[in-house]
Amino acid sequence: MKEKIKGLIMGMVIGAMISTTTVFAMTGAVQKLIEYSNMKIMINGEEITPTDANGEYVEPFAIEGTTYLPVRAVANALGLDVGWDMKTKTVQLSKKKTEEQSSGMVVYEKNGVRISYKDFSKDDFSSKFNFLVENNSGYEICVQARDESLNGFMVSGIMSQEVQPGKKAYATLTYFNGTLEQNNINHIDSLELSFHIFDSQTWDTIDDSDIIKINP
Repeated sequence: MKEKIKGLIMGMVIGAMISTTTVFAMTGAVQKLIEYSNMKIMINGEEITPTDANGEYVEPFAIEGTTYLPVRAVANALGLDVGWDMKTKTVQLSKKKTEEQSSGMVVYEKNGVRISYKDFSKDDFSSKFNFLVENNSGYEICVQARDESLNGFMVSGIMSQEVQPGKKAYATLTYFNGTLEQNNINHIDSLELSFHIFDSQTWDTIDDSDIIKINP
């Protein structure tokens, strides 16, 4: 009796890990066993969460010892564009367009998010550092400036920019003249800051970057 119970439990465990699906090959279809085992994807030591175009989680799986990964999630993490040709049924991977590659000095690139420093500007009221944020992740993100210092003085500016998945937006870090005067800053020689990046929907932190230094 104990052996029967043991066999039943083992069968339930295996059944929970392996399911049957139809896999299309060429122009036909065959039945295959899909194994799900909570696989993780690491790129350059960083774990990524694979999602589809709608931001829904897509779990990697294995078929007969071969692991299958969601191409869009991996391509985005590697900084590649993903395309689909319906006519030829072809997945197309390509490098980012030259326009995007020359969008400025890249100061942060991780988890499908790229931030480039564009330029520095000032007017009668403020000084501004202008960035381009490109969101190739599956999340709606918000990017904020943290741990800022100008010429070695800790100074707080204003920057909070939301970016939808697959979109890009300009983000401006603004320091008002009154704040600069309070810290006896007449000319900005250097900016040090970190980026706080979080999911706009859940407020979960995606990353807090290392300190980045910019000389305007």
